[in-house]
Amino acid sequence: MRKNRPNVPFSSGTTLLDEIGVGVVIVDEGGEVVVTNRVADDLITRRAGGSSLLNKIFEHVENELGRDGPQRTKELTVEAFDDAGNKTIVGYRLIRSNRLGTIISMHDVTETERFQAERRQLERLSEVGKACAMVAHEIGNPLAAIKATIQSIEHEAAEAGLGDSLHAVNREIDRLNNMLGQLLGFVRHRPPRRSKAELASIVNRARGAAEGRLNNIHFSTRYGLLRPLWVDQDQLQQVLLNLFINAADAMPEGGELKVYAGIEDERMVLRVEDTGSGIPEEIVDKVFDSFFTTKPTGTGLGLSICYRIVTDHGGAITIGGRSGNVSGTCVTITLPIMTGR
Repeated sequence: MRKNRPNVPFSSGTTLLDEIGVGVVIVDEGGEVVVTNRVADDLITRRAGGSSLLNKIFEHVENELGRDGPQRTKELTVEAFDDAGNKTIVGYRLIRSNRLGTIISMHDVTETERFQAERRQLERLSEVGKACAMVAHEIGNPLAAIKATIQSIEHEAAEAGLGDSLHAVNREIDRLNNMLGQLLGFVRHRPPRRSKAELASIVNRARGAAEGRLNNIHFSTRYGLLRPLWVDQDQLQQVLLNLFINAADAMPEGGELKVYAGIEDERMVLRVEDTGSGIPEEIVDKVFDSFFTTKPTGTGLGLSICYRIVTDHGGAITIGGRSGNVSGTCVTITLPIMTGR
C-alpha cells in the first residue's frame, strides 16, 4: 500500500498536517492510502472487528451510505483496540473530493463518549429517583396500616389457629418494607460527607461486613502505592460491600475474590475481580441501569447506587471481563487522591 507524507513545510521536521489535532487520511480512487499524518498513523494501527481500522471504516460507510452516497458524512464512531486490548472510540467522517479522492478525518472521542454516557446515566437516575419516591410513598402508607392491623389481631388469630398464616403475612410485609427501604435509600441519597481515609481500612471493613457471604471464597488483597483519599468512608464501604456480595453470588460453589489498589496516572485505581461466570457482553452496558438485574430476587438498585456514589466522588466505575481471556468479572473504580489537605 502506497503511503506518503505531504510536502507542506510548517516547522522544522514537521508538516502542516502533522501539526493539527485530528488524524487525516487521503485515499485515491484506486483505494490506495496516499497521505496520512501522525495522529492518523497512531490511530490506524488499531484493530476493529477483526479487521484494520481503515477497512472497518470503509466497510461501515459503504454499508450505511453506499458507494454513491453523499459527498460528506456526519460523524460516525467505531470501537478500536490496540495490541494490549485497550479500547479507543474513534470518531470519523468522510469527505469525497473529485480532485483528491476520499479524505478521512478521525480523532479519539473515548473521553467525550464516556462523559456523555455518564451524563445520560445521571439523567436517567434522576428520573427514576422521582418515580421511586412516588411509589415508595403510595405503597408505604398502606403497608404501615396493614402491619398495624395485623399486630392488633395477633392474639385473636392465634386463638383461631391462624397464627402461622399471620406470621407468613408479616414476613412478606417485612420483605416489602425492606425493598421500600432500598428505594428510599436510592431516592434520598445525600452528598458525600468527606474525611481523610485510608483505602485499605475501608476494604477491610467491607470485607468484615460481607464475611458471612464469603465462607467458601478465597479473598486476597494486593496493594501498590497508596495515598489518603478524601471520601465518605461509609458510602465507599457500601460500594465495596455491594461488589463483594455480587461476586459471592456469582460463585455459589466457591472461587477467588481479588482486590487490587494502587496509583495510576495520579488517580487511585481499585479493581475487584472474581472467578465467577462473568457478565454476558450483551448486557454489560445495562448493569448500571436502575432496576436491571439478573437475580431472581434482586431489586436492580445495587450497582446503580454504586455508580452514583462513585460519580458523586468525582470518580468513575466500569465493569467487564477479566484480562487474559479467563472467566470472571472485573470492576474498576478510579477516584481522586487527596491533595492539599
